[in-house]
Amino acid sequence: MDFMAKHGIKGMILGTHADYVDEYMHKFQEANRKYGRDLPLGGNLGIGLGAYLDDTVSKAEKALEPLFEEHVKFSAPLGMLRYTDEQMAEVGPGGVARHIASGVNFRELGQEGMVRR
Repeated sequence: MDFMAKHGIKGMILGTHADYVDEYMHKFQEANRKYGRDLPLGGNLGIGLGAYLDDTVSKAEKALEPLFEEHVKFSAPLGMLRYTDEQMAEVGPGGVARHIASGVNFRELGQEGMVRR
């Protein structure tokens, strides 16, 4: 964020659990203040929200399974998954990506409390 603030680059928060959005907005605001820009909270930031609607929760989950699994395959090796320390300790080294690679699916992660609704 410091690089972005230093060069006046606007930010975007995507695919991040709501628990982290407030933290990131404050960090971005503080970084910009350091370079003389007094932004309102959320200033120069976009937030990308995702939603999926279907006739039933079951249909929506089924449609989202492959999207979630691709997201995890990309994000987990980069340390970009946002789960609690307790949740990550439960799945051990390699976390969710290891589980998906071994065949654990979206619904099973939800049952383990790894997917937040």
